[in-house]
Amino acid sequence: MKANSVGKGYQENEEVKKLHHNVCSLIGKYEELAKKIGTSSSVDQLLFSTNLPFSAKIMTMPLTGKFKVPSMDLYDGSKDPVEHFETFKAHMTLHRFSEEIMCRAFLLTLKGSARGWFGALQPNFIESFEKLGLQFLTMLMASRKSRRPTAYLLTVKQREDESLKEYLTRFNKTKMTADDQYEKIMLAALLGGVWPRHPFMAELARKTPSILREFMDRTDDFVNAEDTLIALTTQQERSEWEHKGGQKKDRDGGPKAKKDQH
Repeated sequence: MKANSVGKGYQENEEVKKLHHNVCSLIGKYEELAKKIGTSSSVDQLLFSTNLPFSAKIMTMPLTGKFKVPSMDLYDGSKDPVEHFETFKAHMTLHRFSEEIMCRAFLLTLKGSARGWFGALQPNFIESFEKLGLQFLTMLMASRKSRRPTAYLLTVKQREDESLKEYLTRFNKTKMTADDQYEKIMLAALLGGVWPRHPFMAELARKTPSILREFMDRTDDFVNAEDTLIALTTQQERSEWEHKGGQKKDRDGGPKAKKDQH
């Protein structure tokens, strides 16, 4: 039994020695290769180098104690890169972080294909935040949301079966996709978008708004009146329906008819 234990221990020692020999051999080959291509032969540098694409100036800037990772959604390359970049820039500028810290922190806001793009940048390639932004936006601009010109709002028309409130809600959603929101064009689009036979047209004909704020104030008043009218109409229809239902129960021998029989 003792002989078997000794034999097993000897075998394990031999395997450890063999593994150690293989590791030393690999290190030796790496050092020979490093000398041939003129790079550092430090094994520590090979293991711990981050290979970030920043210049020495950016990498050596000390991180301040007040730094916190920006609280924002990570960018994966599927959404608008301009929106992500501007949000990050606004956060970092608000807290007065240096350009060098901004460069290094930007990586923390990326994931997925965007992180892959960052990892493919050559070492020492980025020497300023401006260049980082230019590279980021150039490579990922295909993901940017398509924007419409303000004139597109002229095509948004109120439908015959659509209330003024519903039309304005749909108009405002479309407005958010417009590139430049010129007030005069928006006012013209709204004036021309109201359904010609809608009651609000009579209000507009009486006095046409000259500014957008005036138009919105008058639509607010009309929408409130429209909502009140709808609520009253609905309540009246419900009362009439319940009244008719009660009369039908009387004719069919409901509780009231049975009571009369007694």
